[in-house]
Amino acid sequence: MKDEGSERFTGGPHTIYSFTNSFVVECPHCGQRAEVSKRTSSGHHEFHCYACHRAIAHRPLYKLSVHQYCPECGYRVTSSQQKVKQKTSFVRLKCPACLQTSKFTPTYEDLAPVKTQSAETEPYFGTTLWLQTSFGADILWAYNYEHLQHLKEYIQAKLRQRQTLTYSPMVERLPSFIKSAKNRTALLASIEKLTLKK
Repeated sequence: MKDEGSERFTGGPHTIYSFTNSFVVECPHCGQRAEVSKRTSSGHHEFHCYACHRAIAHRPLYKLSVHQYCPECGYRVTSSQQKVKQKTSFVRLKCPACLQTSKFTPTYEDLAPVKTQSAETEPYFGTTLWLQTSFGADILWAYNYEHLQHLKEYIQAKLRQRQTLTYSPMVERLPSFIKSAKNRTALLASIEKLTLKK
């Protein structure tokens, strides 16, 4: 008699953000396995390759926008700047109507790295995920080995119960090819290959 617990998904109500403290990636310099991990001191992420020993600290980039009225003449001043490295509480801009320079309070938007069309990437440096493989017309991917194990437990379970009623966990947002029971054997074989990938 089979143990029902071994066929039941009990992975917990994780969201995708539960797996974003570290990312296993491909080093863009040597092609070997590397890691992007979150520093506990600063909260920023760092890239480190254990093969070629390259290390890069994440420097977030922002889009700066101003949409305010000139304090001198009331003209609506608009401005935007891409790839701003540091936030400031104000910027000085010249009004195109009255030509007076005044202080304006900008808003900032995080700029994500450009994603390649042929591969999944992590969101901080845009490096390609190490744990990914083609599955027909789709891509099976995971941020790290914990994420991959979570997917494995979900895929191999024949009984999948809702984990929480307060929000939608990651497994409920998975693409249909992962949820399909007919793909179970092939998906588990792909996960095993990713686990052993060197």
